[in-house]
Amino acid sequence: MRGIKTISEKSVFQAELFTVREIEIELNKKKHIQYDVIKNPVVAVFALDNNNEIYLISQYRRLLDRTTIEAVAGFIDKGETPLEAAKRELKEEIGVTATDWMELKVLNTAGSVVKGQTTLFLARGLTIGIPEPEDDEDITKVLIPFEKAVEKVLKGEIDIAATVAGILLIDKLIQENKLKK
Repeated sequence: MRGIKTISEKSVFQAELFTVREIEIELNKKKHIQYDVIKNPVVAVFALDNNNEIYLISQYRRLLDRTTIEAVAGFIDKGETPLEAAKRELKEEIGVTATDWMELKVLNTAGSVVKGQTTLFLARGLTIGIPEPEDDEDITKVLIPFEKAVEKVLKGEIDIAATVAGILLIDKLIQENKLKK
């Protein structure tokens, strides 16, 4: 790295879903302290049915103080692969299972302060069942035409980053005939 040397690194706070680290660095011959938040990895699932409708969820997000529309998503449990987590979250949150899975992309949450990865999946070949949400989840299943989801992204009505990225990526793959409608 250009002119950056790590002098020391220690965990200063550990929670179930993230860690805060204090890092002492030398940058341009001066010492600095910075704090990084390391989030546990996450999956986001985009379930498309045979009618080219997409399953999303709606839920109140306290941090934003509003209800959002977003992809099915959740943390990857210890010992679980991203695909296993995606299948579990889809079943838990909206009661859907899928036979056809495609990993779309692995995204970095940001480049500074907060580090996290989100693996995006496309799920097809859907079977609808009964949701099994966790006790702290109050989720409403949203089924809309895929084109309407793209419109909602472009209008800013869908603004959760991983959901925006996933919908636009799928739309691009469809436009380039790399994904059947």
